[in-house]
Amino acid sequence: VEAARLYSGDKNFPIFANGGIESYNDVCRCLDETGASGVMSSESLLENPGLFRDTGSSGEIITPRRVLEKQLGYADMYLDYATLFPPIPGSLGTKGGCFNVIRTHLFKFIHRYLEENPDIRSSLGDNGVQTIKEARDMIFEIRKRYNHLSDDELALRTSSKDQSSWYRRHRKPGRDTRAVQSSSKPVSITRQLTVEERKEEAKQRIQKLREARLNKSEVDVAA
Repeated sequence: VEAARLYSGDKNFPIFANGGIESYNDVCRCLDETGASGVMSSESLLENPGLFRDTGSSGEIITPRRVLEKQLGYADMYLDYATLFPPIPGSLGTKGGCFNVIRTHLFKFIHRYLEENPDIRSSLGDNGVQTIKEARDMIFEIRKRYNHLSDDELALRTSSKDQSSWYRRHRKPGRDTRAVQSSSKPVSITRQLTVEERKEEAKQRIQKLREARLNKSEVDVAA
C-alpha cells in the first residue's frame, strides 16, 4: 500500500486491499496491517453477504446454530428478492432458464449443508428443483433435518466446521501451505525480509519503472 501511494505521488491516494477476506475479523486485520483505504471481497460475499457487518460490537456469539439460521436466512431472503426481481430469462443458458442463476446462488449460501445432504444437493444440481416454490420447499426440508438436533449434536456435524464453507471448498484438511521436501535432500531456507527491506525493494522497483518511462519518453521525442 505504501509503495502504491509512493508511486502515485499522492500520500492520500485511495488504495483498496483484496484477497483472503473470509470474515469481518479479516477485514479489520487487513485494514490494520496494510493501512489501506478499504477492503474488497468477492467469493466470500457470495456465501456470506453479511461479511462486512460488524457482529462483534453487538456482542453476537457465532454458534453453529447461528450459522445455520444465518445461511438459510440468506437463502430465504434471496428467494424473496428473486420473486420480486427475477433474473433475466435465458440467463446462464436456455436449459433451466433464469432459475440457473438462482440455483448457483443457492449452492453458495447453503453449500455446507448440501454437502452433508447429498440427496438434496443432487436434486438441486440435477434440475429436480426448478422453481422458486420448489426451492423454498428445499430450504424447509433442510431446516427440518437440523432443527431436531441439540446444539451439541449440531456442533459435531461436519457442516459446523469452518472447513466446510463454500469459500474453503478446495482446501485440503491439514494441508501445509509450505512446500514439503524429502528429508534426504538439503532444504533451502530463505530468510523472510523485514518490513523495511520490503519497502526498500519496492522503492527500487518504482525508481526503475520511472527511469524506464523517462527513457521511453526521451526516445519518442528524439524520434
